[in-house]
Amino acid sequence: MRVVAIIPAYNEAKSIAQVVAATLPHVEQVVVVDDGSKDDTAALAREAGAHTLVQPCNAGKGAALQAGTDYALQAGFDALVALDADGQHDPNSIPALIEPVTAGSADMSVGSRKREWSKHMPWVRRMTNDLMSRFLSWVAGQPMEDTQSGYRCISVKVLRGVHVETTHFEAESEFLLRAARAGFRIAWVPIKSIYGSDMRPSHIHPVRDALRFLKMLVRIMREHRGGRRA
Repeated sequence: MRVVAIIPAYNEAKSIAQVVAATLPHVEQVVVVDDGSKDDTAALAREAGAHTLVQPCNAGKGAALQAGTDYALQAGFDALVALDADGQHDPNSIPALIEPVTAGSADMSVGSRKREWSKHMPWVRRMTNDLMSRFLSWVAGQPMEDTQSGYRCISVKVLRGVHVETTHFEAESEFLLRAARAGFRIAWVPIKSIYGSDMRPSHIHPVRDALRFLKMLVRIMREHRGGRRA
């Protein structure tokens, strides 16, 4: 199975080279989608061995992931692994994420930090993740351990069968919900996440992105009542 890693990045010059170097041994190709960075993210990613796609302006994480997905489909890959550029996702977990998809037991797998929530995750993130996972499990109609995790392996079947309408951080949750509601098999793989004092602040805007997330949920729930699928 040919697997490509897609790494959306916005102003991640501090960490991108290390993430690319640690990811390369586990996949056939690493693609960094520079989402309009104002620093040297794209140049440093190329120097580290990544193929780079440069967005002309900051269009949002969802738009960057879609650009990476389009590339993966056009290049004929069988699956993609999506991970963050800030070093929070340990690339050494990639083989465990890929395994359920290559074995045919799942159509996509998601890295679950649930076992580590009480150990390392900041309490605000832990509380938010737990509440959102419970709620989205209800919306999806199946248990979902860690709906806020962007660390995933997705088969080409799911990439072709699920289409999202959002372009920012809520796009990851929308994709997961639509995949679940379309009946694709989702595996949850325990991973560890890295939280350190040197991590840069999140790009998430608490009010603006919360409103986008709620709008996405309302739209999907309305579609469900109208009988529309993914």
